[in-house]
Amino acid sequence: MKILLILITIICFGISTNAQLGARITNSISSICPPLNWKNSFNVVFNGPVEQGENVNSKIQTKIEISGGSRTVKNLKEYVDIEVGLLGSRVVSRSSFKTNSDIVGEKVIFKTKDGFDPYSNPLLKIQYFFYRGEKEYNNCVIITCTVLESKASKYFLLFDESVKTFKHIKK
Repeated sequence: MKILLILITIICFGISTNAQLGARITNSISSICPPLNWKNSFNVVFNGPVEQGENVNSKIQTKIEISGGSRTVKNLKEYVDIEVGLLGSRVVSRSSFKTNSDIVGEKVIFKTKDGFDPYSNPLLKIQYFFYRGEKEYNNCVIITCTVLESKASKYFLLFDESVKTFKHIKK
């Protein structure tokens, strides 16, 4: 009977990723649940831990980009096409992504060198999550999640779970 109950629970609720998220953080435009115990800077940047004395460069950053002037675009796909074109061959993958509140966007993963450390120049893996801003604004929400490539498998599920909690703030 216990095995049947466990099987039903897994089928109904999915398998947990064991992502530990902290309390919801809200700023003037959005809210998100960052990973538990990550340092909060200005409610838009969340810095991850140092592991065994090593800075793994883990960070989640939310920003709003206004699509104006020469960057005016008609839809999110066109906006992401432009960004992917700028990233070029460093793009590893591109897929659709949906938050728990049914906001549909796109996720782009790419690799790059850390330009801030010219001596060790570690390889970073970065996830961009792109969402359309509120309808009355011509903008795009970009959530950037960064980590050392060697730690990506550990952090990418955590990033996904955190970004799934993203919500627009209605004004």
